[in-house]
Amino acid sequence: MPGPARAIPIAIAILATLVASLIAVPAAAAEPVAAPQVAETPSVAPTTPAATTDADLAHRLATGYADALLAGRMADAWALLQPESHERFGDDLSRFTGERRMYLRAADGRMEVGPATQDPALLARALRRLGADVDLDVERAWVVELDYPALAWAPSPDDLLLAAPDATGTWRLWWVR
Repeated sequence: MPGPARAIPIAIAILATLVASLIAVPAAAAEPVAAPQVAETPSVAPTTPAATTDADLAHRLATGYADALLAGRMADAWALLQPESHERFGDDLSRFTGERRMYLRAADGRMEVGPATQDPALLARALRRLGADVDLDVERAWVVELDYPALAWAPSPDDLLLAAPDATGTWRLWWVR
């Protein structure tokens, strides 16, 4: 009977043989496979048409924010908002995430992005809520409402976003309510 010192090398040899048989590649599979022929016609990737108006840009920003929320990408939604909007959540992403998730849960995860509007009453309300220290192009500012149909009974069944270029001309998004 072999001793313990002799049993270990035998076990290793058996194990090595088993592993080699499991990962062995059949000879037929080792031959190169020809790549499929691809037609020479150019393919066009589906693209979203470029925004042509300020209203389009405002609506796209709001839609990107809504899409990120609905997909659970809270950090992406947070990143779309201006720092003044972060202050409403104590500059705390986890607080924003918790509040938005709770709201979306109450809304059965449904949200509708309204059209961008320059309705004077909505714009005035949004600008008042943001405060005087917000640096944006008021003439090009648009308001977009995010409606939560399942919360129609609630006192505030929607969110109000303001989209506008900032002082550098870069389009930005502010969460108003």
